[in-house]
Amino acid sequence: MLSHRAWTLESVLLLLMWLFTGLAGVSFGALGVQHLTAGLSRGEQMFYLNLAGSVPVYLWAVGLLAWFLRKNQLGWDDGFGLRRRWGRALLLAAGVAILVTPANLTLLWVSQKILEWCSISLEVQTPVEAVLLAPAIWQKAVLGLVSVVCAPVIEELFFRGIIYPSVKQAGFPRLALWGTALFFAVSHANLMAFLPLAFFGVVLALLYEATDNLLAPIATHALFNAFNYLWLVVAPGNS
Repeated sequence: MLSHRAWTLESVLLLLMWLFTGLAGVSFGALGVQHLTAGLSRGEQMFYLNLAGSVPVYLWAVGLLAWFLRKNQLGWDDGFGLRRRWGRALLLAAGVAILVTPANLTLLWVSQKILEWCSISLEVQTPVEAVLLAPAIWQKAVLGLVSVVCAPVIEELFFRGIIYPSVKQAGFPRLALWGTALFFAVSHANLMAFLPLAFFGVVLALLYEATDNLLAPIATHALFNAFNYLWLVVAPGNS
């Protein structure tokens, strides 16, 4: 059972407001990077655009989270339960990642068939395309680091760490579970991935509930991304 998180609703709203403000600023910055890299190959341009659209967001998010915890007089452990039976949390995370990966692949296949049946064009997620088209091994490695380490940490801190308990503590546990999962799926802006990511979001929230330690969903998310990244770089026809 997830324990109470001692922060104010006002600080949560301010946190989200400043996060979206930063996202808007990064979007404008990415337009400048797109102009500067116009002469590069498609793969190289996507590499730099991917970094320009993600790394500044992650740095901004970490700064905002530090401000948020300080404003509420909380430490990282107080806010996210990082020391609560962390060994058990990591073991459970590994087991969940192993189980959820084939389920997500099945849902992805189902989504693909539904979209094909509806005559809707299939679009590859931008980070996936960036990895596939990156011309150099070091570029693929950098994108892998962002995908496997940075993205899971920041996304879990906000979606499961902040938004989920805040909505639940406001008296809306079902909205917290399903709303956060749907928001998580929508944020990836890919129709084919919507269904598997919504399912994944529910699993991650339930895992957080079961462990009361955000390390569990972070580790599951990281392992899931690692499995997908390795498949992209080693599968025949992808590299």
